[in-house]
Amino acid sequence: MAQLSPVLPVFGCPTFPKITLFGENGALNFDFYGDGGSKFQPVYVGDVADAIVKILETPDKAGSIYELGGPTIYSFIELMELVLKHTGRKKILVPVPFWMAMMKAWFLQLLPNPLLTCDQVTLLKNDNVIDQKAKGFKDLEIQPVAADAVLPVYLSRFRTSKKRSL
Repeated sequence: MAQLSPVLPVFGCPTFPKITLFGENGALNFDFYGDGGSKFQPVYVGDVADAIVKILETPDKAGSIYELGGPTIYSFIELMELVLKHTGRKKILVPVPFWMAMMKAWFLQLLPNPLLTCDQVTLLKNDNVIDQKAKGFKDLEIQPVAADAVLPVYLSRFRTSKKRSL
């Protein structure tokens, strides 16, 4: 979408912007994004592979459940900004409340290759982060890699032609 569209949606924003008079950011401030939408904790596939190997090689770890997430929790808007940063693109981020996303998805899901479905919107309504009390990388003595460290490599093929030489 970032290659084709001049705008990108930020799902989970409030229906009406929060307006602040005489706040820290000036006399009049409009907050269109709220808390930035759903939260995500992206994990590097290499870290997941390391965790699986460690579990398989350590008999006392067998039978346990591990929740694996990267070291940083991002909001939907923060992830969109990261993608734009690492692809060298500038796009307008449009706030889309869940009710509006669901309405659009209802129609879009009828297409042969839908861009958005009602099930996807339902999933986006819930944060996708690990439970801090659950077993995870720390119990496996693995330090997970931050998304910001691997995204430049993963997204290099989507960079604008001016930014490819970096």
